Amino acid sequence: MFNTFHSAFMFNIKKEEFYMSILPFPAQGIVIGKNALEHLKTIDFTSAVIVTGGSSMFRTGVIDKVQEYLSGNGKRITVYNGVGKNPTTYEVLKGLQTLNDEKPDVIIAIGGGSAIDCAKCMTLFYEFPMIGFNNVLTIELPKQRKTQFIAIPSTSGTGSEVTHVTVITNTEENQKFAIKANILKPDLAIIDGALAMTMPSNIAAETRMDALTHALECYINNNLD
Repeated sequence: MFNTFHSAFMFNIKKEEFYMSILPFPAQGIVIGKNALEHLKTIDFTSAVIVTGGSSMFRTGVIDKVQEYLSGNGKRITVYNGVGKNPTTYEVLKGLQTLNDEKPDVIIAIGGGSAIDCAKCMTLFYEFPMIGFNNVLTIELPKQRKTQFIAIPSTSGTGSEVTHVTVITNTEENQKFAIKANILKPDLAIIDGALAMTMPSNIAAETRMDALTHALECYINNNLD
């Protein structure tokens, strides 16, 4: 995977401009590069729910653009927003209610790692109603799901758009816990550098250093995931 990513990345650098490339890492790949967000025009669905954080994705016009790319005759699009910096059990359950009401066949998480993590847990509970916070850490989780899950990060560093982990905060017990299962991994990741440019400069710098740290760790660490 690293070599594939490296080759595609270097190819774009030599071209002196980033063009859309599809890389084979999760199930449907990673769409990365200039105007990658436009790949949403190719998504086939009947009902979609967009999961995002506070106001930044609205203020910068990203949500409007996503809705424009997704819009079409007979297609329903609903936005669930308000996910905080550390997604909570309350935010997951509130979002789950939106999913149950709208019955989407595609769920799209847009924003930082928190919005993506929240959407991962929401998607799991939505497709498998028998799973909840009371048993998610103690049972064997399913291997596959039908609902399409797309992750679109607006920051660098967390890598949640391609991982099988979600971290949720239980506010009642003031405790964080991680759920790990391949079923949590998004089907498709869309990485458009223009979204990162919407961040304040200090956050952009900090999260890019975070991404660099992760990349170096992957290169020098010999431990298996």
